[in-house]
Amino acid sequence: MGREPMETLRAAFPELEAPHLKALARVATVRRCRPREVVIRQNEPGDSLFVIAAGFFNVNVSGPDGGTRALGVMGPYEMFGELSLVDGAPRSATVVAHTRGELVCIQRDAFVERLSKSPVLALAVMQILARRIRRLTERCDDLVGLRVGSRLAKQLLLLAEAHGLWSGTDRVRISIRLSQQALGDLVGASRESVNYHLRLWETEKLLARDGGYLVIINAPLMRSLAMT
Repeated sequence: MGREPMETLRAAFPELEAPHLKALARVATVRRCRPREVVIRQNEPGDSLFVIAAGFFNVNVSGPDGGTRALGVMGPYEMFGELSLVDGAPRSATVVAHTRGELVCIQRDAFVERLSKSPVLALAVMQILARRIRRLTERCDDLVGLRVGSRLAKQLLLLAEAHGLWSGTDRVRISIRLSQQALGDLVGASRESVNYHLRLWETEKLLARDGGYLVIINAPLMRSLAMT
């Protein structure tokens, strides 16, 4: 905890020129969060953007049936809340702190002003939004076309790529602890099904546990499972 806003913004927007980074840092504030604290709530007005300086945050949406669906987990230097800043509409999702966290917050007026003055920043935000749309489209395709085991393998690899500590090219320790229920929510499966696959992969020496963290022992084989 305790990173300077400038450091976080530089990591989130590496292509942004120093004057624009400094301008954003001058208007930024820091917010610290407790586990399970709601940062933004779906359908509420949004007037600020958040860049994660430390910690992990869950992204959820509520459906017409009143149920909650997990969209993903975000970690350091990822950004959320930008959609409401761009279009002025209410928040499209709820974001809740999974762990203790720290956020760099920028109000809408200041951010939009920077967008108008920096094509590089505008392009970076467009790229972030495009990646989100691609992930959501891919997620929908996965739920229809892939078996539970494949969806789970793919999700573990996504978590490893975003929040993993690699040892060589094959072994990676996922830096965030998620319950089997949370993993099930991410892949649209029951806790029992997730438990079955995790135990099977441990038996097959594809997966291990280290102090509550999952460790992928054979990433190439996990990738092959994700595609079947």
